[in-house]
Amino acid sequence: MYQTMSWNYLEFPAHFMGGWPQERCDADFTGGARLAAGKVPDPLEIDLDPVEPYVEEMGPAVPDVFDISGLVLSERLYRTIVNFGVDNLDAYPAVMVDTETKERFTGYYAVNVVGVIAAADMEQSVYTVQPGGPVIDVAFDQLVIDDAKARGALMFRLAESTKNVWLHPTLVKHIQAAGFPGLQFSNPSDVF
Repeated sequence: MYQTMSWNYLEFPAHFMGGWPQERCDADFTGGARLAAGKVPDPLEIDLDPVEPYVEEMGPAVPDVFDISGLVLSERLYRTIVNFGVDNLDAYPAVMVDTETKERFTGYYAVNVVGVIAAADMEQSVYTVQPGGPVIDVAFDQLVIDDAKARGALMFRLAESTKNVWLHPTLVKHIQAAGFPGLQFSNPSDVF
Protein backbone atom coordinates (compact mmCIF):
# COMPACT_ATOMS: atom_id res chain seq x y z
CA MET A 1 0.00 0.00 0.00
CA TYR A 2 1.29 3.43 -0.94
CA GLN A 3 2.02 5.77 1.98
CA THR A 4 2.95 9.39 2.52
CA MET A 5 5.70 10.59 4.87
CA SER A 6 5.74 13.35 7.43
CA TRP A 7 7.42 14.30 10.69
CA ASN A 8 6.02 13.09 14.02
CA TYR A 9 6.15 16.35 15.97
CA LEU A 10 4.50 14.86 19.05
CA GLU A 11 7.24 12.27 19.56
CA PHE A 12 10.13 14.31 18.08
CA PRO A 13 9.56 18.05 18.68
CA ALA A 14 11.24 20.21 16.08
CA HIS A 15 11.10 23.50 14.18
CA PHE A 16 8.05 24.23 12.03
CA MET A 17 8.55 25.56 8.53
CA GLY A 18 7.29 29.13 8.49
CA GLY A 19 7.32 29.64 4.75
CA TRP A 20 6.98 27.39 1.75
CA PRO A 21 9.39 27.04 -1.19
CA GLN A 22 7.08 28.75 -3.69
CA GLU A 23 6.87 31.86 -1.48
CA ARG A 24 10.56 32.57 -2.20
CA CYS A 25 10.47 32.06 -5.94
CA ASP A 26 8.10 31.95 -8.88
CA ALA A 27 7.81 28.15 -8.95
CA ASP A 28 5.05 25.66 -8.13
CA PHE A 29 6.52 22.72 -6.22
CA THR A 30 3.21 20.83 -6.07
CA GLY A 31 1.99 20.73 -9.67
CA GLY A 32 4.22 17.97 -11.00
CA ALA A 33 5.68 20.04 -13.86
CA ARG A 34 9.40 20.60 -14.33
CA LEU A 35 10.44 24.04 -13.14
CA ALA A 36 11.85 26.50 -15.65
CA ALA A 37 15.56 27.25 -15.44
CA GLY A 38 16.37 30.19 -13.22
CA LYS A 39 13.08 30.10 -11.26
CA VAL A 40 14.66 28.84 -8.04
CA PRO A 41 17.40 30.79 -6.22
CA ASP A 42 20.58 28.91 -5.30
CA PRO A 43 20.30 28.33 -2.42
CA LEU A 44 16.60 28.71 -1.74
CA GLU A 45 16.11 30.22 1.72
CA ILE A 46 13.09 28.95 3.65
CA ASP A 47 11.91 30.40 6.96
CA LEU A 48 11.60 28.38 10.14
CA ASP A 49 9.24 29.60 12.83
CA PRO A 50 10.93 30.56 16.10
CA VAL A 51 10.75 27.81 18.72
CA GLU A 52 8.07 28.63 21.26
CA PRO A 53 8.92 26.80 24.51
CA TYR A 54 5.28 26.40 25.57
CA VAL A 55 4.36 24.55 22.34
CA GLU A 56 5.14 20.91 23.09
CA GLU A 57 5.46 19.98 19.39
CA MET A 58 8.30 22.47 18.85
CA GLY A 59 11.97 21.97 19.63
CA PRO A 60 15.42 23.06 18.45
CA ALA A 61 15.88 20.14 16.01
CA VAL A 62 15.28 20.59 12.28
CA PRO A 63 13.32 17.64 10.84
CA ASP A 64 14.41 15.47 7.93
CA VAL A 65 11.16 16.25 6.09
CA PHE A 66 8.77 19.17 5.69
CA ASP A 67 5.80 18.12 3.62
CA ILE A 68 3.17 20.86 3.44
CA SER A 69 2.73 22.83 0.19
CA GLY A 70 6.03 21.54 -1.05
CA LEU A 71 8.59 18.96 -0.06
CA VAL A 72 11.82 19.83 1.72
CA LEU A 73 14.18 16.98 2.61
CA SER A 74 17.43 16.71 4.51
CA GLU A 75 20.33 15.78 2.27
CA ARG A 76 20.60 12.35 3.91
CA LEU A 77 16.91 11.56 3.30
CA TYR A 78 17.10 12.89 -0.25
CA ARG A 79 20.18 10.72 -1.00
CA THR A 80 18.50 7.67 0.57
CA ILE A 81 15.52 8.11 -1.77
CA VAL A 82 17.58 8.78 -4.90
CA ASN A 83 19.97 5.90 -4.19
CA PHE A 84 16.97 3.56 -4.08
CA GLY A 85 16.22 4.48 -7.69
CA VAL A 86 13.71 7.32 -7.55
CA ASP A 87 14.48 9.32 -10.69
CA ASN A 88 11.62 11.80 -11.02
CA LEU A 89 12.91 14.41 -8.57
CA ASP A 90 14.32 17.85 -9.24
CA ALA A 91 16.20 19.03 -6.16
CA TYR A 92 17.27 22.58 -5.32
CA PRO A 93 19.72 23.38 -2.50
CA ALA A 94 17.89 24.96 0.41
CA VAL A 95 18.88 26.70 3.61
CA MET A 96 16.47 26.68 6.53
CA VAL A 97 16.63 30.00 8.42
CA ASP A 98 15.36 30.50 11.97
CA THR A 99 13.55 33.84 11.70
CA GLU A 100 14.31 34.75 15.32
CA THR A 101 17.91 33.65 15.89
CA LYS A 102 18.94 33.92 12.20
CA GLU A 103 20.62 30.52 12.56
CA ARG A 104 21.05 28.87 9.15
CA PHE A 105 20.67 25.13 8.63
CA THR A 106 22.29 23.86 5.43
CA GLY A 107 22.09 20.40 3.92
CA TYR A 108 18.48 20.58 2.71
CA TYR A 109 16.77 20.34 -0.66
CA ALA A 110 13.50 21.77 -1.89
CA VAL A 111 12.25 18.86 -3.97
CA ASN A 112 9.97 18.98 -6.98
CA VAL A 113 8.35 15.61 -7.63
CA VAL A 114 8.00 15.58 -11.42
CA GLY A 115 4.85 14.08 -12.88
CA VAL A 116 1.45 13.21 -11.50
CA ILE A 117 -0.40 9.90 -11.73
CA ALA A 118 -4.19 9.49 -11.82
CA ALA A 119 -4.25 6.58 -9.38
CA ALA A 120 -7.22 7.30 -7.13
CA ASP A 121 -9.84 4.57 -7.06
CA MET A 122 -12.76 6.95 -7.44
CA GLU A 123 -15.35 4.18 -6.95
CA GLN A 124 -13.90 3.16 -3.57
CA SER A 125 -12.95 6.66 -2.37
CA VAL A 126 -15.24 9.17 -0.69
CA TYR A 127 -14.84 12.70 -2.02
CA THR A 128 -16.30 15.98 -3.23
CA VAL A 129 -15.32 17.16 -6.69
CA GLN A 130 -14.44 20.84 -7.00
CA PRO A 131 -15.47 22.90 -10.04
CA GLY A 132 -13.38 21.83 -13.01
CA GLY A 133 -13.61 18.08 -12.45
CA PRO A 134 -11.78 15.43 -10.44
CA VAL A 135 -8.22 16.71 -10.84
CA ILE A 136 -5.65 18.55 -8.71
CA ASP A 137 -7.83 19.47 -5.70
CA VAL A 138 -10.42 16.74 -5.13
CA ALA A 139 -11.59 17.03 -1.52
CA PHE A 140 -11.17 13.45 -0.31
CA ASP A 141 -12.81 12.32 2.90
CA GLN A 142 -11.44 8.84 2.29
CA LEU A 143 -8.84 8.04 -0.37
CA VAL A 144 -8.17 4.64 -1.87
CA ILE A 145 -5.17 4.40 -4.21
CA ASP A 146 -5.41 1.84 -7.00
CA ASP A 147 -1.98 0.19 -7.01
CA ALA A 148 -2.47 -1.00 -10.61
CA LYS A 149 -3.01 2.58 -11.79
CA ALA A 150 0.12 3.69 -9.91
CA ARG A 151 2.06 1.27 -12.14
CA GLY A 152 4.79 0.61 -9.58
CA ALA A 153 5.90 4.24 -9.37
CA LEU A 154 8.31 4.65 -6.48
CA MET A 155 7.28 8.22 -5.63
CA PHE A 156 4.57 10.43 -7.11
CA ARG A 157 1.89 13.06 -6.64
CA LEU A 158 -1.69 11.99 -7.20
CA ALA A 159 -3.27 13.77 -10.18
CA GLU A 160 -6.58 14.03 -8.33
CA SER A 161 -5.02 15.75 -5.29
CA THR A 162 -1.45 16.97 -5.69
CA LYS A 163 -0.83 18.11 -2.11
CA ASN A 164 0.67 14.80 -0.87
CA VAL A 165 3.58 12.74 -2.16
CA TRP A 166 2.99 8.97 -2.20
CA LEU A 167 5.73 6.36 -1.73
CA HIS A 168 5.82 2.74 -2.88
CA PRO A 169 5.94 0.20 -0.01
CA THR A 170 9.45 -0.94 -0.98
CA LEU A 171 10.72 2.65 -0.79
CA VAL A 172 9.05 3.07 2.61
CA LYS A 173 10.84 -0.06 3.90
CA HIS A 174 14.15 1.19 2.50
CA ILE A 175 13.78 4.55 4.26
CA GLN A 176 12.76 2.89 7.52
CA ALA A 177 15.79 0.58 7.35
CA ALA A 178 18.06 3.62 6.92
CA GLY A 179 16.91 4.93 10.31
CA PHE A 180 15.28 8.35 10.45
CA PRO A 181 13.91 8.84 13.97
CA GLY A 182 10.89 11.10 13.82
CA LEU A 183 9.88 10.19 10.29
CA GLN A 184 6.43 8.64 10.07
CA PHE A 185 4.45 7.06 7.27
CA SER A 186 0.69 7.17 6.84
CA ASN A 187 -1.77 5.17 4.77
CA PRO A 188 -4.25 7.06 2.57
CA SER A 189 -7.04 6.22 5.03
CA ASP A 190 -5.05 7.96 7.81
CA VAL A 191 -4.50 11.12 5.78
CA PHE A 192 -8.02 11.74 4.47
